[in-house]
Amino acid sequence: MIASFLTPRGSMAIAVVFAILLILALSVFFLYTRQGYISGNRAAPTHISGQIIVDPDHPRWFKYHEGGPFFMCGPGDPEDFLYRGMRNADGTRTGDQMALIDKLKGTGANSIYLMAVRSHGGDGDATHNPFVDNDPGKGVSTAVLDQWESWFKEMDKNGIVIFFFFYDDGAKVWNTDDKVGGEEKNFIDTLVNRFEHHKNLIWVVAEEYSEAYSKERISNIAAEIRSSDDYDHPVAVHQTGGLIFDFPDDPNIDQFAIQFGANSPTELHNAMVTAWENASGRYNLNLAESSVANGNLDRKGKWAAAMGGSYVMILGMDIENTPITELEDCGRLVRFMTSTNFYEMAPHDELKYAGTEYVLALPGKSYIAYASSLPESGMVGLRNMAEGAYDFKWFDPASGETVTQQNVTVSAGDKGWVKPSVIGSEVALYIKRVDMATGSVNKDLTSPTTAISKDFRYDDSSRWTEDSLAVWAAPDPDDSLLFITHKKGKVDIWNLKTNKIVNTLTGFKSANGVTVDQLENAVYVTDPLDRVVKKYFISALVAGDLSPALTFGGDFAQAPNPMGVTVYHDEGSFVYVTYNSKGQIGMSESYVRVFKPDGAFIREWGVGKVELESIKADDDNKVILVADESNNLVKVYRPDGAFIQDFGVGVFGGEAPDAEGIDIYECDDDGYIIVSDQKVNEFVIFDRKTYKSLARFKVDTALDTDGIALTQASLFNYPDGGFFAQSSNAYVEGVSWSKIASATGMTICMNGVLGP
Repeated sequence: MIASFLTPRGSMAIAVVFAILLILALSVFFLYTRQGYISGNRAAPTHISGQIIVDPDHPRWFKYHEGGPFFMCGPGDPEDFLYRGMRNADGTRTGDQMALIDKLKGTGANSIYLMAVRSHGGDGDATHNPFVDNDPGKGVSTAVLDQWESWFKEMDKNGIVIFFFFYDDGAKVWNTDDKVGGEEKNFIDTLVNRFEHHKNLIWVVAEEYSEAYSKERISNIAAEIRSSDDYDHPVAVHQTGGLIFDFPDDPNIDQFAIQFGANSPTELHNAMVTAWENASGRYNLNLAESSVANGNLDRKGKWAAAMGGSYVMILGMDIENTPITELEDCGRLVRFMTSTNFYEMAPHDELKYAGTEYVLALPGKSYIAYASSLPESGMVGLRNMAEGAYDFKWFDPASGETVTQQNVTVSAGDKGWVKPSVIGSEVALYIKRVDMATGSVNKDLTSPTTAISKDFRYDDSSRWTEDSLAVWAAPDPDDSLLFITHKKGKVDIWNLKTNKIVNTLTGFKSANGVTVDQLENAVYVTDPLDRVVKKYFISALVAGDLSPALTFGGDFAQAPNPMGVTVYHDEGSFVYVTYNSKGQIGMSESYVRVFKPDGAFIREWGVGKVELESIKADDDNKVILVADESNNLVKVYRPDGAFIQDFGVGVFGGEAPDAEGIDIYECDDDGYIIVSDQKVNEFVIFDRKTYKSLARFKVDTALDTDGIALTQASLFNYPDGGFFAQSSNAYVEGVSWSKIASATGMTICMNGVLGP
């Protein structure tokens, strides 16, 4: 036998056997990875070019694979689309389906809401299913699926989404409790395998699912759909009312199909913003059944929902009786949204100014402002604009009229702009900054041999209490503030022009971590001994109200002591807090916990039996940096807690090395990460992109530094920005950033923008 394999023919046999084994191995691997996750992440699927998929970079939204962004606005009816017309003997129909598709063509409205099973307790009659002779025991009718395919092919060719429900509300064919039985599995697999080749397809498990199914059954059906689908189309679930999704972390469910009625567009918009906040970046929103004041959703209602972060499908828009103008309203909304970078934005109504009602924004970079009824001389406006050059795109939602203005110079502050005369009273304005990245960031840095001299010292004459720092850059630079926490239970607030304490926050057992949210103009402080996080609004502090607006984060039995805090912005704001167990460091697990700005807990992840304190969010690069003081390095995580890498291994010095305070110097999405090397009284500069150690520097008399902070705003005493370092737990040293840049070769990027 062995000798025969050594002949030429035997060599061929070896090759054949090897090929068979390889195919089997790959098949097993494929089947395994299709079931869920490898190392905590969904396995990379195979997609069709141009297919609708979950946007891997912005999972709140869908996109076209190898293409641009996807936005949906269209009919949320007719539910009986597949069963319109007289039934033929073979189960096919003599209905108006193709006429409805033809009516949608060219309008830009891009969806039809349809259902496979409307019998067995659903809203249809006993013939509203695809089974042979309408008998589930006989299997699915090939003739019926062939007819559906003819309609789906035409929809797909014209960019109309097949919003495909397996089950109508109340429809339940198989009573198998929480499990997917063999007959149901065959039914699902048959439909998925027949139609999965379509690009414009979203699977929906069930309408108002709780009328017939448990959560467990829905999750199992979704898992079967995902397992059977070779191209990983998005999967949705529809609920009976409410804005809290029952499947927020299900790996096989990508969209919350929302049912919601409101009394006004504004109420509808606010509801979608609430749903957006509840989603916390975990799934897509689709207002799949919507109405306002017991009527169909008009154009202003569609825009109100879209500006709240949701796709829009209109209840009662049955196509047959829908005016073409209403379909075209949807088309204009889709066309406008897909001409923007809406998928990078989040609802930011706090930025509205003048006549603006709703705002989507990636603050500092791009904005969509909407006004439903602007007077002729009225203005569309935005608050807290950064100085720079912007492109403007004015859009009339009623007519589609568009006016573009390029390189518009905008000064800093709250700004408004008068609409062009050809734009009607309903206005959408897309603004995008265009002077962002016109230079390069120097990475060839020098470590100066002498310490950099301080410019100012912030000393309240107390000793051995200071810990962490944060800077608030005010709209009027002279009002900018430095927050310094004290372990003995207070936070001093210094004015950075006068260099004097203007207020002190008390009521802490031990104030430790502090961070400023520049977008919300809020400050967060951790109290590890009281086991809480406190939130303050700066406007209230300036007015003399020193009481916290919110106290949260104190409900954890394991690792109950909050230490460091940061705010991450990506399609919303999220508060990240490190937690240790005081007295048990190194013996019990430490955590990073995530909260909404209202204090609601979202999720957590364990970091190991290590000491955690400093934490910093990098919004542009979508990572969270955590200082691991036990292993003397910095850990990098995705915002969902997935570990990416460590950096700084072996970089931090001294007999007992200690990586402490972290801050980021931004140059658009590039720049530097600064980390305190506490035991050698130095600060290490890392590449923000590669995490490579580039250089280090000292600040004279900045010793044993824990917390650091920096500002890239031009302030009275720091015209090129400033760097602040806590020293010996006794005071804080302030240094002009220009000194550090001159000594090291670092690029200066004012306000985080890379200049020419």
